[in-house]
Amino acid sequence: MSEARLIVYLGQVPALRLDPAGGRYASEDAAEWLAAAGALSCGWQPPLDMARLANWLDHLLPENGQRQALAQTATAALERHGIRREAASAADVLWGNPGLECPGAVTVGAELAGEAVDAAPVPRTALDDEAVGRMVRWAAHQTAGHGPMPVLPEAVSRASLSGARPKIGIRRDRNADCWYATDSSRLSTHIVKQEDSPSLPGEAIVEAVSLRTLAHAGIPAAKTTVRVFGGASCVVSERTDRIVRNGDVSARHQESWGQAACLGTNEKFAYQRPDPGWPEFHALLRTASRYSDSADESFLNALVGCALLAHTDLHRQNIGFLHTDPADGGGTHVEIAPMYDVSCSDGRPETYTRAFALPIGGATTPERFDAKALAQLADDCGIARELAAACATGVAAKLPDALAEAKRESLEADEKRVPAEANARLESMSRGVESRCLRLAYDVGRNAWRRGR
Repeated sequence: MSEARLIVYLGQVPALRLDPAGGRYASEDAAEWLAAAGALSCGWQPPLDMARLANWLDHLLPENGQRQALAQTATAALERHGIRREAASAADVLWGNPGLECPGAVTVGAELAGEAVDAAPVPRTALDDEAVGRMVRWAAHQTAGHGPMPVLPEAVSRASLSGARPKIGIRRDRNADCWYATDSSRLSTHIVKQEDSPSLPGEAIVEAVSLRTLAHAGIPAAKTTVRVFGGASCVVSERTDRIVRNGDVSARHQESWGQAACLGTNEKFAYQRPDPGWPEFHALLRTASRYSDSADESFLNALVGCALLAHTDLHRQNIGFLHTDPADGGGTHVEIAPMYDVSCSDGRPETYTRAFALPIGGATTPERFDAKALAQLADDCGIARELAAACATGVAAKLPDALAEAKRESLEADEKRVPAEANARLESMSRGVESRCLRLAYDVGRNAWRRGR
């Protein structure tokens, strides 16, 4: 039992070696290993707490139906080696699926009696749009909980991506202008997410425009377009945690807030647990960031931008931390990861909530995010109210023009499968954003709350 080990790599460095059956660290005394383990998280500090490590590892697995397929593969591997009849923990599932490309810069491997357990190779075959569509439909089938389908030749099952919506990791070869499947040695460069729900027509376009709007307003966001693959409308986002040098793709380590806080994967929303909240997120950012002043501005701009865009689904897995480029040296530091999964809720059917997944300064909806909520957010986080006011008015001034530019770009860059519905959503978005920006700028300008605390 103790000879079976799970190896967690950060980049190409073995960061953790675990006994998957006992949940223990295997024998290891190298200082280099401890240093790599310490770089795995800006929240959890190994090797202090194995319970927190278990939650941290759990975030490497998809939370949708793809996890079932990975667990079945792990069960077969564990039984074949006589280790365990059932894959129960994240360590077990990862041990049975060597070669997985996981979130961040993490990959996994496995050893049995000192010998590596090899992963099945991924064919190096270019994928056309129909093949990408088959991969997305496979993910949709898994996400819907219909049970595992046979593994596709494109090896989509090797992608380990969290989220409720069907998504896959895929690699773009810019020189050859084509797509490829990925594995731990050939990292993905893009995330392809199906946004084709009949109850949310036009959602893909809205998400792409929302992310472009943030970028035009000076808030870092993933480069995103909309493509139709095999009849499915998909959001295609360029990964912001990738580094491409001379055609080679490497990774910067990225954690979601939920992973860094070592929360359970089901603890995304405020109604599931009231804490940690935005003050705790900010405190972690300040502790781990190299430049605290700019970190404050990044934090405020991101939250204000999302509130004014009515991006209500900003929860503990929809914002995260991006670690420094390993080539930069100088130790581990983090910044807020460029925004991703951002979508304006204006124009959605009434069956969808308008409540923030996590209240911002006590505000529970975009309409209630005002000067008072901004002041409360600043006070709770220990940020000067003057800085909060400057950030809020700056974002409010930029966002309407940024949205107009994002809509113009969408006309050329995005493939609209349901153009009428998408255009209706965008018009509703324009009205809502302009109204919220004007109201917040006026409210901040007329209030005397900036004078002291």
